[in-house]
Amino acid sequence: MRPFLLLLSFLLASFVPAQVPKEVKREVLVRDLLRRDKPYKAINQCNAMMGTPAQARFQALRADALNRIGEHGKALSDAQAATRALPGDKEALLQLGIAEQGVGALDSAILRFERLYPTDTTAEVRFHLAGAYRLAGRCAEVIEVLGPLSAS
Repeated sequence: MRPFLLLLSFLLASFVPAQVPKEVKREVLVRDLLRRDKPYKAINQCNAMMGTPAQARFQALRADALNRIGEHGKALSDAQAATRALPGDKEALLQLGIAEQGVGALDSAILRFERLYPTDTTAEVRFHLAGAYRLAGRCAEVIEVLGPLSAS
């Protein structure tokens, strides 16, 4: 009887799909919390992932949550660390630009958004680029960036 149970448990284990890594589950949870506008809970979940191999990804997500609650200085620190660890990551660059705009570094924010704009023409990037242009008093660029948005 024991050999049969041992063989059965081995066969079941070989057919069960591999478990999803903890980092992936946590990232899905954080994104869902941000989508549901719960930035404080998202920050707590991100804090739990600091010190793991996926830390840079969670720093970008935490920067998003911090930007949403107006903590732009803390978001700037997280976004800078995330962009150093993930140099071409669009999400980290967007959060860095939002944080820079929040602390008043408009020229830096405009450069970040302009770096994203040619390849990422989503409404979110265009909105933030136009907002930075408006704050800098560059109204002609605002119309140029938002023109395609209003036409769609």
